[in-house]
Amino acid sequence: MRDLCPFPKKLCTAIVTGVAAAALLMLAPSALAATWSGAVTVSSSGEAAYPFSRVVATDAGGDSVVAWTRVSNASGGTWDCPCTVRAAYRPAGGAFGAPVDISPTVDNPDDAQLSVHVAMDAAGDAIVAYSAPGDPTDTNELPDTAYASIRPAGGSFGAPTIIDSPGGNSGAGLAGVEGLVMDAAGDAAALIGNEQAYTGAGGTGTDDVFDSEVVTRPAGGAFDSAHPKVLSDGTHDSFPRAIAMSPNGKTAVLMRTDVDDQSHPLTPQPNSVQVAVAGSPGGSFGTPTTLEIVTASTFAGYPMVDASPNEVAIDDAGEYAVEYQRWADSSTAKARASLNGGSPVDISPASVTFAGTGPVVMNPGGEALAFWNDTNGNAFFNTRPAGGTFGAPASTPSSGVGFDTVANATNVESANGDVLDVFDAVDSSGTQQVDASIRPPGGSFSAPDAISPANDDPFAFGVIGAIDGIGDAVAAWTDGSFAVRAAVTGSLSGGGGGGGGGASGSGGTNPHPGTSGTAPRPNTKLLKKAINRRKRQAKFWFKGSVKGSKFQCALVKQAKKKGHRKPKPKFASCRSPRAYKHLAHGSYTFYVRASKGSARDLSPVSVKFRL
Repeated sequence: MRDLCPFPKKLCTAIVTGVAAAALLMLAPSALAATWSGAVTVSSSGEAAYPFSRVVATDAGGDSVVAWTRVSNASGGTWDCPCTVRAAYRPAGGAFGAPVDISPTVDNPDDAQLSVHVAMDAAGDAIVAYSAPGDPTDTNELPDTAYASIRPAGGSFGAPTIIDSPGGNSGAGLAGVEGLVMDAAGDAAALIGNEQAYTGAGGTGTDDVFDSEVVTRPAGGAFDSAHPKVLSDGTHDSFPRAIAMSPNGKTAVLMRTDVDDQSHPLTPQPNSVQVAVAGSPGGSFGTPTTLEIVTASTFAGYPMVDASPNEVAIDDAGEYAVEYQRWADSSTAKARASLNGGSPVDISPASVTFAGTGPVVMNPGGEALAFWNDTNGNAFFNTRPAGGTFGAPASTPSSGVGFDTVANATNVESANGDVLDVFDAVDSSGTQQVDASIRPPGGSFSAPDAISPANDDPFAFGVIGAIDGIGDAVAAWTDGSFAVRAAVTGSLSGGGGGGGGGASGSGGTNPHPGTSGTAPRPNTKLLKKAINRRKRQAKFWFKGSVKGSKFQCALVKQAKKKGHRKPKPKFASCRSPRAYKHLAHGSYTFYVRASKGSARDLSPVSVKFRL
């Protein structure tokens, strides 16, 4: 199966060792006023997790899911199968529930590095996806198959189903770190690396090439595994790197295309970075746009242009940003960025000889942040205001205080534009902790908060996080005993408490969002409405029955043709009054629901009107 590291295993081991050694030279930040809850153990007592497999997602209201791979042995720095994909659910303000098994037990020894993916929509529907052999009980190495387990809001994870089946001897595996995405309404897409028959000149008739495929799922439905959207043309190897989806379902995919002439004379093509875009949920992708082509030598046997995970983002208008690494020789590399398929530009300055690329995030309004780091572990980001271009680099909160790389620092953006940065911080004595910082839209990152005890995270590459629609965050990592740990902030931290010690099971029981804790469930009351048909405007006033209630609103336009289903509401944070202007003529339904901590009104107020 495909490893999380794009280089050979020996080189990956050397990179990890070098990163860990370099991290010990950094200075740790002083702990500031804590805004996070105390760290809790999410995995069961005594179980070991593959330290690079933990992932986390949150919905608009702060309900969250953490997923990971349990291994049978974690001694001596090795992680052995049998393995099982596991997940734990936490309602906003509550505690993580007992972990449940998502996958059957996988005996294939190669699958100690199962890549696990998790995504949630605004309402709390969740998907956990992973790659494993079609026959998990066979100890021989077999072609991988991509699977997904779906948990509807308020329900339990279902049995895993196939997303994509092997097209060749190497199988079908989810791409890198970002291989699964969902929009606010629940439409989903999985990015798969698979194989197809070679269709270029010089083939033998049995030759295969690697390809990039997207398998989509409509909200409330199933993945269309029978009809993957193949983005590559069959003449060259194409490796999927990252996928991004806007809150309204626009999708962008980042790929790398390589020369493949090792066993037969294929049509030559230089190494290149490509991007493909779909303008609607489940829509068609256009011909991939080539951002840059390189014909020069290679680094460590790999091409000179590479695109690592997390390095594509897209907004509600369909604008997208791409970041990747451009090698000049075996020791010099630049961070490059492209907007909407335009000419790439360097975002790392000439004074930096080596720039490792990090994530790029983009809010629905078009503001983008592209992260990268230098060879000393100092981390930077370049900001692109909506409609503008990327500016000069600025230091992240981890620069000079921790080791911040694409693999161990996670920068994620909420629906309203808040950005979370979680990272490892290591002092000169080797004491290591998890730090976090949050940046409001258009603002500055806060001073880092220590969110774990000292030495709770001794592994480089060990931290990942997510942030909800109102700016509350959750982070997860693997500690020295290979247990999965987590911390939360803001209104998410109401209930506190740790998971762990729970029973396993492929079904499991998870509480409905908002049912745990002691907070009363608020009701939502509409106070007033004002509909101006001439000006095509609508305005609504409302309140919650519980003091301090927060609100989420949605506006849905009725389908023009009879028989077409009305779209599912896409809730987003709002406040009273909520006004809409410049609406098109037609029939609408306005929804509003109140929440207080972990408790949410399960029956939103709805108002129908026509313009």
